Amino acid sequence: MNDQRILHLCARPTGTPEQYSLLRRVCDTTAANWESLLHQAERQGMIPLLHQHLKKSGATYPVHIGRNLTILERQLHHRSMVLTGVLHEVSALLAKASMHPIFLKGSVLRHTVYKDPRLRPMRDIDLLLTRKDAETAQKLLIEQGFEQSKIVIPADHFHLLALSRRENGVTITIEIHHGLYPPCPPWYKQPPVADFVERGKVFDAGGRDLLSMGDVDMLRYLYQHAIRTPLVYESFRLINIADIIGQVETCFDTIDWRSLGERYPQLLNGLPLLHRVVPWRSDIAEYFRISRYNGRLNRPPHSFNGWPTVKFRQQRSRGGSVMDLMRATFFPSLWWLRIYYGVSSWVSVAWCLLVTHPRHILWWYHLHYAYLITPEQSQNRGGCRSNYPIMAGKTDGAVT
Repeated sequence: MNDQRILHLCARPTGTPEQYSLLRRVCDTTAANWESLLHQAERQGMIPLLHQHLKKSGATYPVHIGRNLTILERQLHHRSMVLTGVLHEVSALLAKASMHPIFLKGSVLRHTVYKDPRLRPMRDIDLLLTRKDAETAQKLLIEQGFEQSKIVIPADHFHLLALSRRENGVTITIEIHHGLYPPCPPWYKQPPVADFVERGKVFDAGGRDLLSMGDVDMLRYLYQHAIRTPLVYESFRLINIADIIGQVETCFDTIDWRSLGERYPQLLNGLPLLHRVVPWRSDIAEYFRISRYNGRLNRPPHSFNGWPTVKFRQQRSRGGSVMDLMRATFFPSLWWLRIYYGVSSWVSVAWCLLVTHPRHILWWYHLHYAYLITPEQSQNRGGCRSNYPIMAGKTDGAVT
């Protein structure tokens, strides 16, 4: 638990006095399993941020952990440099074909939200185009030596098959999107790509001007991507939480928060709850009126750990009971319920717990059942067999 608390407190691009005070206190007064923490940080994309905040806060940590963090940082920096070179190559290739994609996630944020791009590792390159342009771009990149994944996906999936190529010892993966979200709960509005282009903004990607979403569109996408993911996806990766924190703090003075709250109430209801993960900057905490969370900062929040996120065989391998899994499934933490469904009042929380969330679980149960039986059985029973192979989930945390 202490390892998790240390990582949570590092999930922001820039440090604050309150954050560093808490980080020193946790490191100095508790015995952390630093090897385990290092493994978690690598899995969560948090190696550079962990190292930065430990150093700047003056917290106590083992010397050998500092050396290991430095080595891992260098490896991540090499990967990011290779990815940046390929990103420039791809953008130039598409520009020659009169295509100007919207770049997503890390390829944008490391230049717009993080003061030092090295603090935001990149795992792959995600870009958004119209369906027609996406298919053209896919063909162009295959001609440039990228190999197309052989994983089967439905024709209406929100991105095309992943492309990969080996470059300077690094496997580069590109996903070309023609949509942002999968067609499953918690159900997402899918604005046309043209809307994002119209509200888009240009950013400097290490010497090349590229296109990204506008500030509000980016914030909403980051929130959906990090928190409101389908239950079979890995969610709450701390680097994605840091992205949200950074986006809010970078654009806090330019976003019309009243308008944002009217358009996206779930988003505005959920953002204050991130204070339980890592403290908001004092002026933002005051605006969100979240001083009431200060007393709970030493209690890390619990994300969803019921079915279908945790499968029955996983529960058995952990030594847990089916009853425990059912309890976690239908009675998740109130913090998760509020931030996932974007509800605030106790009436809406109760409705969510008794109606919305169980209905959500039953949708996944129906899909799981339809996925297990044969198409003939499904037709004979009057059911509907989904062609969407989502039950396997996405273990990379990506909802792109």
